[in-house]
Amino acid sequence: MENKDVVKDVISKIDESLVEQIRELRKAFLENSQDSEIKNSLSSFHNKVYRDAFVSLSQQKDEALTQFLRYSYINGFLTGDNFQRYLEFDDEVKTTLTGEDYPIVYVDEWLDMVNSGEIASSATEDLSKLKKKTSPSQMIKDLIQKQKTEKKNLEKIVLLRQKYISNIHSQWKNVLKTIITSDDLKGIEFTDKLQNDGEINRILEYLPKLSALSARITGIINEIKASQASIENLKGNVSEEEMQAIQNSENELLAEEFKSVKQMFKMCVGRQGNDFPLLCDALFPFRVLDRARAIELIEKIRAIDPEIFKRKFLGIDSDNPPYTLLAPVYGKLGVCWEAIPKINRETGRGKLILPLYPATDDETIMIRALGDFRWNKMKEITGFRWMSEGFTGMYYQYHEGLKADKRKGKKVKFNTDLKESFLDNYVLCIKFESQGVQKLDKELRKFFWMHIPFSEEIKELVKDRGQQFRHLYDNDKRKAMSDGY
Repeated sequence: MENKDVVKDVISKIDESLVEQIRELRKAFLENSQDSEIKNSLSSFHNKVYRDAFVSLSQQKDEALTQFLRYSYINGFLTGDNFQRYLEFDDEVKTTLTGEDYPIVYVDEWLDMVNSGEIASSATEDLSKLKKKTSPSQMIKDLIQKQKTEKKNLEKIVLLRQKYISNIHSQWKNVLKTIITSDDLKGIEFTDKLQNDGEINRILEYLPKLSALSARITGIINEIKASQASIENLKGNVSEEEMQAIQNSENELLAEEFKSVKQMFKMCVGRQGNDFPLLCDALFPFRVLDRARAIELIEKIRAIDPEIFKRKFLGIDSDNPPYTLLAPVYGKLGVCWEAIPKINRETGRGKLILPLYPATDDETIMIRALGDFRWNKMKEITGFRWMSEGFTGMYYQYHEGLKADKRKGKKVKFNTDLKESFLDNYVLCIKFESQGVQKLDKELRKFFWMHIPFSEEIKELVKDRGQQFRHLYDNDKRKAMSDGY
């Protein structure tokens, strides 16, 4: 896309009355970019236009608006040719959705998925907790949005059930094939017997999972029917004009989602980060944390910590990376917005936010973001007992021990914030301990080894890089042999 006039390409598509205002602000900023008042005026203008573009793009698909939302970029306004060269690099990766494995999306794709119900609105309230004073029209809007998300969840769980059934059929065919092709059942090879036993055991493992999935499918269908009945009851309390407005309230949903997205942006920037919202040469980073880079980093970390996305709920296993929003900000932090979605706790994905323009090392940003996801996931799974049970409870006790040592006058160095302390140590574990470089104390190394286990490949790598690693590795082997009897 060529560098055309900013007004023609973006602003005029949103509001013609803003054309002269942006021209004056642009001129003033280029003449004195250090003036804080001018920067604040330009930032305020950008936020207003960005919100309008966020809502407008659902009604008109436009390349200029898409680039503005995705990159906070206005056609060479402040970047010259630098960003154009970035856009031309590996453009296919940046403009194509990544599928189910890694749902890493830009802002324009995020709003499309919220609109369709693929992603639940980030501001969605628990309908059971809504106050009685909520208006009938608002209740209907919330119920309709909830229905859209529930239907998407239903589709996913039905597909998972079909996958399990297909696996069972395939494994039964293998079992029957061996039996049918044997002239004498007593003469079946011992290896075939082992193979059959393994396949039969896998079939038996699927049966309770299928039962849980079927029960959940029935539950979701009943919830959809119940919300539809509630909608029908509420319709008597709203006029036909209000009902029509509700059906056309897509813009209101996106306007509400925008508030949450802006909060996500602020969290990525950090308290003392640079929150100037427009892409410009002076702040353009050496490396962009785009979709391709994010996938690369997640796969690298997942190879070290293979259980990071795994969880079990009501007998249903899931291993789903979260929806990840690439926020067009100069950010120091990646954050977990939601570890386990409230509407679909069985197989639903959480929400992760990453800064598209990393102000620090992007690998560390990603490790901390995934550590944040891991901590929040385990805390939510444990519930109100998180300070006494599970690995969050054990880490809490370890952290309290450090505080006690410090009060006694001992020299201990640690972050006094509990979760920040965990994230600091998670970074050390993933970046250094996984390479056999000892950065944690003995007690903490054992804690991570047991509760956030390395992959078998990493364990094999580090076992010869220190006596402590060898001791932990040998303990694993002895435990495995003991469990086998």
